[in-house]
Amino acid sequence: MALVHVERLDHLGLIACMIRDLDLIRMIDARLIPDEQEEITPGEAVAGMILNGLGFANRPLSLTPQFFANKPLDLLFRPGVRAEMFNRFKLGRTLDEVHTYGCDLLFSITRLISVAFFRVFC
Repeated sequence: MALVHVERLDHLGLIACMIRDLDLIRMIDARLIPDEQEEITPGEAVAGMILNGLGFANRPLSLTPQFFANKPLDLLFRPGVRAEMFNRFKLGRTLDEVHTYGCDLLFSITRLISVAFFRVFC
């Protein structure tokens, strides 16, 4: 008998598509230089935190691997990404890098890219 493995995509597919369309992972990786020894890049870690935060899960970031345990990570990120890669150490280092770079600066750049993408002019 074949085993069935069920993964829940829910609304996270829409959020992941917006992250992909805005090219946020590449934009963040261009500013927070990825370490070659890390399994996921800072951009992927930030995207994971966004998905976790918008996943209707009222859990601390340290439980992000549990949140991603039943999600199709190859669709949300890229093939080869596993839930345990979003551990508290990687997320903590990424948040430290974001703080060092400047949260306001990174958010401003992200906002400008989003405004240009959606052609919203104020």
